[in-house]
Formats: sequence, structure tokens, C-alpha cells
Amino acid sequence: MSTNKILLNKIIIGTSAWGSKISYNQSIFISEKLLKFGFTQFDTAPNYGAGLSQYILNNVSKKNSTCINTKFGQKINFSVKEIIKRIYRYQSFKTFLSSNLIYLKYCFRKDKQFWSIIKIKDFLELDKKKLNNCKFNIFFLHNPPSKFLSNRFLKKFINLCKYQNLTYGISGVDDNTLLFLLMNYKNFVFQLSLVQYLKYEKIIQKNNIKVHVNSLFKLKFSQKKFSILNYEKKIFQYFIKKSNVKLILGVNSIKSFKKLTSNIRGLKNTKVNKF
Repeated sequence: MSTNKILLNKIIIGTSAWGSKISYNQSIFISEKLLKFGFTQFDTAPNYGAGLSQYILNNVSKKNSTCINTKFGQKINFSVKEIIKRIYRYQSFKTFLSSNLIYLKYCFRKDKQFWSIIKIKDFLELDKKKLNNCKFNIFFLHNPPSKFLSNRFLKKFINLCKYQNLTYGISGVDDNTLLFLLMNYKNFVFQLSLVQYLKYEKIIQKNNIKVHVNSLFKLKFSQKKFSILNYEKKIFQYFIKKSNVKLILGVNSIKSFKKLTSNIRGLKNTKVNKF
């Protein structure tokens, strides 16, 4: 397999800004560019992009094959800014109503009932309807409160995902919770920041645990492993050889799209192992 193909398989496009930071139409335009280049994996959640990210992905997936990872439980607080953002990015009454209903429900995410398997299943079914043109891959618990992550709950969540033919994952937990999960639930896929991944890299690699690394640029000044000069290229050169790791990259402009594709083309001669 060529280096380009392996990198395309290793990179997941993050869509947290699609529909909020950039408009619905801009997001469609960029996603079409990405798909044409060969990217097919995307990371989304119900409240990404002011609630529009999933609709955007489903739209572009009508004519393209896409693989989607979605989530349940994202940390979100009720705020005037969030409401204004959703009004400003208004697309249609259907999407506006649906996204705001979910947003309001998420404001009660600290309640135990919110984290019941029944509620999670209901949200998953809703995601499947909104993303009916997409192929589902991984379903993540997103920022789950540690107090709810009992062995009984986790086993129920695993069974739910297996029944739905989905891989199960966890995203955004604190270090103590992560260490417990890495030692006891090695079959999960973990979504970690770059800094958190580097902190637990030895355990992850020793046990060949599957990880999606995010916050590559947001936290680039919080890590010491990679110098800032040619930072993105060095990240690719390092992780391309790690078969159990994928990278989540947000592409929110044509400029970032061109930079990403240029760095991929520049790694043609790197020897890699298949993911």
C-alpha cells in the first residue's frame, strides 16, 4: 500500500466547526474537496457545528462513500452565545428545531438519567436517522462523568454497540479514568489529545490499544516532543509508523486543505506498516 493511501486511511477529518465557524455552504464545498482527494473518514457529534455538522455530512454522503464516527454526551453549557450562533447559521426550520432540541437536552448531561443506556440508545437511533447516507463505524461516549463509568454500565454500553454492529469508544476523560480504562478495557477505541496520548504512549503501544489523537494543533505548545518548525509534517512522520493510531484533523478552509494534502504528498518515501 502506498504512503498516500496509508495516510488517507490514518487521517480522520474533524467537523466540529462545520456549520458554526464556517457556513453550511463553505463546509459542503470543503468536504467535497476532501472526498475528491480521497478522505472518507469523518468525526462528528450531535452539537458539532451548531448542530449542523451531521446534516452536512449526510448531504455530501448522498453521492460519496463516507465512514462516520459519532458521539454521545459532549460537554456543553447553555449560553446566549450558542443560541445566537445557531440563529446566525440558520439553514432550515427542520435542522434548527432538531439541533436546538438536542442542545437543550444536552444541558442536562450531568444527570444520571441522561447517561442511562436507554437514553444513549435513543440518541444513537436519532443519529442514525440524521446520518442515514453514511456508514457508521465507532460510537463514542463523549466526556462521560467518571462517576457513571461503572463496570456494569460499560458492559451494557459495549453490548449496545455490538448489537448495533458498531465499534465502541470513549473520548475526553481525565487522566485517572483513562488509566483505569487503558488497563481494564483495552478493546475500546480511545480519543485522546496529543498531550494525553504522549503521556500514556508506552501503555498504549505495549497493549496495541487503538487510539484517535486530536488537538494536534490546539495543544502544540503544550508538548515538547515535536518542534514547531514543519510541525504537521513531523507529526505525520512520527505517527504513520504506528499502526494502532489515527489522527483527527479539522479542515476548515481551502488553505488548511492545501497544506494537509501538500504534506501528505511530501511523505511518499516513508516506510510504513498497514493500520
